[in-house]
Amino acid sequence: MSKIAPEELAGAVKQHYRFIKGLAGGRRAMLMLRNISRYRLPKINLSNSILAGSSFSGCNLEEADFTAADMFGVDLSHANLRNAVLTKADLRGTCLLGCDFSGSNLTGADLRPGALMDAKMKLSKAEMSEEEAERAEQIKRQISKGKRTLGAFGDSGEKTSEYSVDLSNTILVGANLSLAKLKNANLANSDLTGANLQGAELQNVNMKGALLFETNISGADLSGVEVPATLDALQKDVAMAVIAHNRWITSNGRDGARADFGGMDLSGADLRGLNLCGSRFVETNLRDANLSGAKLVLADMSGSILSGAKLDLAELDGANLGQCTMARTSMRGARLRPAELAAGNGSNPPRLWSANLSGADLLGADLCGADFTQARLEGVDFAHARFNGANFEGCALSAQQHDELTSQGGIIAA
Repeated sequence: MSKIAPEELAGAVKQHYRFIKGLAGGRRAMLMLRNISRYRLPKINLSNSILAGSSFSGCNLEEADFTAADMFGVDLSHANLRNAVLTKADLRGTCLLGCDFSGSNLTGADLRPGALMDAKMKLSKAEMSEEEAERAEQIKRQISKGKRTLGAFGDSGEKTSEYSVDLSNTILVGANLSLAKLKNANLANSDLTGANLQGAELQNVNMKGALLFETNISGADLSGVEVPATLDALQKDVAMAVIAHNRWITSNGRDGARADFGGMDLSGADLRGLNLCGSRFVETNLRDANLSGAKLVLADMSGSILSGAKLDLAELDGANLGQCTMARTSMRGARLRPAELAAGNGSNPPRLWSANLSGADLLGADLCGADFTQARLEGVDFAHARFNGANFEGCALSAQQHDELTSQGGIIAA
């Protein structure tokens, strides 16, 4: 497959732009079976184009627009597609090894395994050069044998990154991933609202913080996956707030909205593994709620009822837990270290925010192994709490607190 010349590519894109705008001289980009690898094409608009079988391997396609594009069998390995738009794109049989989709939008995209190449492209060998025909036959053989499917490692079988496909922080709302091969993929913090993952191969996928709302995962292989809580069991306004909060985080505040659950009754709510950094839970009823593994960095939970709640392995760096009621709360392995906030322009030194537990009621709480580095503990009564192996390095402790902690196995560094 010969490398497309820069001037030929530029000409095709220029004509395609005129086609999109309905101007005279416009022509749809028909870049099938072409080598377009390693070009820098940020913000390129190839919506509604025909790109089947081409290679965009290693390309910079940041903020590119592939809306409704035919990308069947395309090689996107190691391409940068951050913040790209691929809504309703046909990505069947696409190779996404090492591809970065962070912040991209694949709403309604089709990422299923591909069918036969010639059936999709409807090209006869008479319409192709000898080299193109051989390339088409090669791709057809690979797809027929199941080698050119989502997340495939390519012909070498060599895994060159931690994840086979990086779809972290990606909007996959309504995306069709049924039967997709996503083994060892990274779906952390992705929005899978309304997505179809029926029968997908999801072995050892990282789904930490992923949003599951009206998501179809029936028949999916989830071996070795820590599946986050589904939002379906929550009240709809709460679920929508969590989804909007996820957009707020992943877009750095450009989209969505910060979640505010202040004063709400979320008793018994299942919020496991969700990314709720910076959210507001002031005077919220979280009795018996499950927040295990949740990200609550800089969250304001002051005055909340956390009695019986599970916060095992939760990230609470810089969180405000002042005046919380935490009787029998489990915080095994939770992290309450200072949160470091660097100035946006880099001109000012970072500020350290320590978790605030001032006046919290920890009666009977399980704090074993938790990290309270530099946390504020004024007025906290540790009587009857369990904190063997917990780290209180850098905390300002009263003499009574110091004696209680050291006598029960707390770690207090000089």
